[in-house]
Amino acid sequence: MTRDAKIDLDWPISVGGTEVQILTMRRPRVIDIRVAQEQSAGDSARKELILLRNLLEITEDELDQVDIADYGKLQEALKAFMSPRPRKSGRGR
Repeated sequence: MTRDAKIDLDWPISVGGTEVQILTMRRPRVIDIRVAQEQSAGDSARKELILLRNLLEITEDELDQVDIADYGKLQEALKAFMSPRPRKSGRGR
């Protein structure tokens, strides 16, 4: 099981003063969801932004640079992490 997702951006952004085309998103843990929930004050859009920023280990200003098409890729990567893993067939049940 991979713990990270690599997201290839169509529109590079500046992270720490360096232009990057690939962002790495780590798998979320329960604490990440809890922190995002607490910091968002119930605003679901803000919760997602906080969660993505934390999982990508980038600043709010850096996340704000992401093109909307690339943002969709980030959402898909997050969604894939939240989905249960498919069961492998052939297990002894």
